[in-house]
Amino acid sequence: RITLAWCAKEATMKTLGKGMALHPQQIEVTAIGSDSIEVRLHAQAREEASLHNISNIQVCWSYQSDKMVVAVAKVAA
Repeated sequence: RITLAWCAKEATMKTLGKGMALHPQQIEVTAIGSDSIEVRLHAQAREEASLHNISNIQVCWSYQSDKMVVAVAKVAA
């Protein structure tokens, strides 16, 4: 679950166009489902989303092998 949370934060920071310029604490993981992760944006992350007219981000994830997790964040309508 820690790896999934980190992957969701990293994918979200990249979707916002900031990468590691945003502090990971700006993104809160609120739920981890069987194939999705819910995130909540705080302070600077929320401001970046607003600048890009992003109101919702969806994060999907999957295991690619026993040693690899892939998480993809995308702007949701």
